[in-house]
Amino acid sequence: MRRRTQQGGLTVNAIAGTHVVFFGLDLTEDERPGFRGFAFKRFDHDEQDTIWLQGMKRFEQTEPHPAKGERFSTRQHPIQSFQWADYSVHPGRDHTYTVAVLYGDPASLEARIELEVEVTTEPETGPVHSAFFNRGSVATQEYARRFENRPPSKAGLGAYKWLSRGLLGGPRRVPRPGGLRLGNPRRRLRAPVAGRARRAPRSPSAGSEGDGAVR
Repeated sequence: MRRRTQQGGLTVNAIAGTHVVFFGLDLTEDERPGFRGFAFKRFDHDEQDTIWLQGMKRFEQTEPHPAKGERFSTRQHPIQSFQWADYSVHPGRDHTYTVAVLYGDPASLEARIELEVEVTTEPETGPVHSAFFNRGSVATQEYARRFENRPPSKAGLGAYKWLSRGLLGGPRRVPRPGGLRLGNPRRRLRAPVAGRARRAPRSPSAGSEGDGAVR
């Protein structure tokens, strides 16, 4: 879905997919003096949970000695970009985002403009078509942080499952006419990889989602 919202000189364009919500932002020139960045807060209506989203960059003034791989709340270390994305959402859920425009000294940031955006992520499965996406090259930094930059063959099954994000097990749970029917675990799926079609790996059994080994 797509949602465009404006308030107090701030414009937010939100585009929600299955696992990602992308934001395009604009701030009028008269609101830019003293501008430090954007903070993002998310309320998940299913989990009834509110969090400030985190980023990788920081103000040295307030966080001079970060730990390796540490992430920082955007409320204290705002996003200094006019495009950003939340890669931690789940399919088919309602979310309310609050985008805050922060000003002032990094040690005492002030939110002068706040805007709420309601979005619903897309479902992965549908009555006729279903869409599954693994994690592409945009996830390389997060992969390195989570798995200490080790290749999946050494990081283990958890790395394969994280990279797959349901793609390997997904086709076995796609709804069919007349109800849900498990697919043949020996059946192969064609998927585009690096610009050409390759066969997805064959699952060794009809067990739980994502249990297929990847080589």
